[in-house]
Amino acid sequence: ALNLSLHADPPERMVVDKDRASFGRIEDEKPVASEAINPDEFAAYNEILTFANQFSSADLQSAARRDLAFKDLFHPIRKDYRLDLVYFEGRLQRLRSVGPTRPLREAGMTTLYEGWMFPKGEPNPIAFLCTELPEGLSAQKDVAKEKLDRWVGFAGYSFKLIVYESAEVQPNDPMRGKPRRAPLLMGKAPTLIGKPPDETGAMWHNTFLPIVLAAIGCRLTRIPGRGRPG
Repeated sequence: ALNLSLHADPPERMVVDKDRASFGRIEDEKPVASEAINPDEFAAYNEILTFANQFSSADLQSAARRDLAFKDLFHPIRKDYRLDLVYFEGRLQRLRSVGPTRPLREAGMTTLYEGWMFPKGEPNPIAFLCTELPEGLSAQKDVAKEKLDRWVGFAGYSFKLIVYESAEVQPNDPMRGKPRRAPLLMGKAPTLIGKPPDETGAMWHNTFLPIVLAAIGCRLTRIPGRGRPG
């Protein structure tokens, strides 16, 4: 049975050694770095994904802490939780396959999945990377044309607060070209869950959300594995 307590210490085998030197070079408020830009962060990226991949999604969910709010990963306090195993739920609106880096390919990973989910009531998303998808969920072949609206839960290691550029089409929009931020988690697979019974926000979902998704679809291009393998 899953241990769904809000905050229980995970088994030692599932705890990341935060004292590793490469982990100290992970830089917030930037895209995920390539090997040429920040080799230590690039190494950390590969190490954490490889570490998470050895566990089942059920084991990760069972061990993940559930006492954090979205703002805990969005505001400066996030540094207290870097590389902690955390669990969040949200509306999944983007899901695409991305190429793994060379170290991940050498570790046996042939495909990664990049997902974007919006926690209930939040205008900003959580990004996640995983190595598997559950039955009933598949990556979009064309994120510009295919709609996705599924509620999921995801347990992953909190890696950093990434930055991507806004891509609004309105030329006079004050947010055009401005950076947006999203926490990035790394885990094994999302889990399909039911829609929250009191989930509302239809106006936000129909107006503001498409603008944010446009930014995600057009500008998130520097996660390692997008384009040239590392």
